[in-house]
Amino acid sequence: MLSRILSLFSSEETPVAAPAGMRVVPCSALDVGARDVVMTIGLAIDARLDPQILEQSLSTLIERKFPRAGARLAFRNDAYEFHIPCTFDSHNPPIAFTAQQYREPYQSPTRPDISALVNLSDSEPVACRFPSLEKYLMSKTCPTSTYGFLTSNTPMVHVHVSVFDDLTFIGVTSSQMMFDVVGTRTLLHAWTRLLAGEDIDAIQGMEWDVTPFECFQGTSSMGCVRGYSYQCSPALLGLALDDYQWLRSLLRDREECKLIRVPKAFLEDRRLKIMGDLKRQGSTECIQFSDVLLAWWFKTSYGLRRSNDTTRVYIHLPVDLRPKRIFPGGSALTAPYINNASSTVALEVIAAGAFQNESLDELALRIRRTTTAYDAGLLMIQNELVWRNADRLTPIFRGIPIRGDESELQTNWCDARLSGLDFSGARTLGSEYKGRGRVLLVLANTMLAAEYMSLRGHGAILMEDENAIWMSQVKSRKEWKDLGLSGHLKFI
Repeated sequence: MLSRILSLFSSEETPVAAPAGMRVVPCSALDVGARDVVMTIGLAIDARLDPQILEQSLSTLIERKFPRAGARLAFRNDAYEFHIPCTFDSHNPPIAFTAQQYREPYQSPTRPDISALVNLSDSEPVACRFPSLEKYLMSKTCPTSTYGFLTSNTPMVHVHVSVFDDLTFIGVTSSQMMFDVVGTRTLLHAWTRLLAGEDIDAIQGMEWDVTPFECFQGTSSMGCVRGYSYQCSPALLGLALDDYQWLRSLLRDREECKLIRVPKAFLEDRRLKIMGDLKRQGSTECIQFSDVLLAWWFKTSYGLRRSNDTTRVYIHLPVDLRPKRIFPGGSALTAPYINNASSTVALEVIAAGAFQNESLDELALRIRRTTTAYDAGLLMIQNELVWRNADRLTPIFRGIPIRGDESELQTNWCDARLSGLDFSGARTLGSEYKGRGRVLLVLANTMLAAEYMSLRGHGAILMEDENAIWMSQVKSRKEWKDLGLSGHLKFI
C-alpha cells in the first residue's frame, strides 16, 4: 500500500539527487517485500545491565563493522534505498537509543509475571496470554510504521532498554526492510561478542555496499513466486483493493496473539513414532522437531473446522537463503549479511476441512518433503529471485484476498538462537542481584502498515529452553475461544 501511495506523487521528469553526505544502496526485492511490517524483537535478560555500556558498544559496532544497520530509509525516484551516513556523529547517530531505569526489582502485581512463564512445567502444550511488555520494549518516539522510518534522518534501528534491579528488557525495533531474523541475530551476536571483551577487529562485519541479490537479473519464465498470486494493477486499482480489504476488516473478528509452550518430550514422542514407522517402511527420511510442531499446530488450530470446509489455506514457511548455493559460481553467502535473505517454502494448498482427515504423521512428512524439495530446487529459487527483481514494488499475496483464501506464515526463529545470547559483559557492577546476563524469554511484536491488514495465521517459533519450545500465534478471538472450549489445547 505504501509504495502505491508514493507512486501517485512520484515524478518521472526530474530525478531526485541523493542527499549530500550519504552513501546509497538500493533495497533488494526481498527488502521491499517486507515494507509493510515493523518488527520489535524483545529480550528479557536476567540481570541489571548498564544502558551506557549497551549504547556505546552497539554504536561502535555499527559504525565500524555494520554501517548498513545505521542507514536511513528513503523512497527516491520510485525506488526504496538505504541511505548510510558517510560519518556517524551526534547529528547522524547510528541508532536511536533510549533507556528507562527502574530502581526496584521487576516483580510486581501490576506487571506480567515473567518468572511464572519461564518456570512452567506442564507435560502437555499450553496457551497463555501474550505478556503485554510493549512499554518496556519500545519508546514513545519509536516509529510504528514504515511511514515513520521515511521521516528525514530517522535511524532504521531503534533500541529501547528498560532496566530493573534484577531484570533488563532490550527491544530492537526496525522496519522489516532492514532485517530478517537471521540478520538480527548476526548483529546481536556480534554485539554480545564485543560486550564480552573481544577485539572488535576480530569480529567479521558487513561491507556497507554489499548487494548479493543484485546478481539475479534478466527475464524470468515464471508467472509468479511459488505459492503466491500477484497484483499487476495500476496504483489506483491497487488502492481500490486496499479499500475493499479495509471494508472487509470491519466485519472481521478481533485478532489476538497468544504464547504457546510445547514440551520437547511431547514432540519427541511423536517424532520418534513417525521415524519408527518410516524405518519399518524402509525409508531413510528424517523428520525434525519443527515438522512435528507445525503439523501439530495446524491439526490443532484447524481441528474444529467443518470437514466440508473448502476454504483454501496457503501455508508458507520462511527459509534462509544464505546457505543455498545460488550465488555466482554456485557459492553460498558466507560473509555476514544483516538484510533480508529469506524466501518461503510453500506447501501444496489444502482445504481448511482437510486437516481433520490428514494424520499428524502424514502432515509432518509432507512438510519435510516439501522443504527438502525446495532445498534441492536451486534453479527454481534463482528464477524466483529474478522474477522478484523485475518489479520490486509488485505486491504479492499468499492466496487471493478477494476470494476469501486464508494463509499461514510460520517462521522458525530457533536457528537464530536468540535465547543463547549472553549479555553478561554489560552487567552493572556491584548489584546485589547476581544474574548471569542470559536471555530468559524471547518476544516479538509485529506492527503492520494499515489497520485493515491481518496477522491472523501468522506465527513464530520464538525460542527453545531446556524443556520446551515457545511460539507465538495469532488467531481471531472466536477461534481462541473455540479452541479453549474444545479441550484440544490447555489455556492458563
